[in-house]
Amino acid sequence: MRPSTPISWLSSLLLISATATAYDSISFTTWNCTACNPEPGTFCSVGTRSQLPPDQCFSMWPGSTYIKSFDAIIPSCQVNLYLAGDCTGTAEVHKENEGQCEPKGPANSFKITC
Repeated sequence: MRPSTPISWLSSLLLISATATAYDSISFTTWNCTACNPEPGTFCSVGTRSQLPPDQCFSMWPGSTYIKSFDAIIPSCQVNLYLAGDCTGTAEVHKENEGQCEPKGPANSFKITC
């Protein structure tokens, strides 16, 4: 058995960390301005969430009124929005829509599922 070299050890570590963070997900952007189109001179809050792990509940700012979903790793990935802060109750579901702006209801939490 050969002793491992620092380079082979580092390569193994990088491979492990790359596979440990690879998961199916979807990204989305929320907006509070009309039709995801900020008008000059007005305030428009925009929040993007990218490639978060699935099946975990995250809190979100409740003031957004529109959503764009994109970059789904697999077609079944979707964003589930919940009025409750703990991802309970009925979900409002948004799937990848090729960057189309969609109206959304009030939400205080979300969960990615695939």
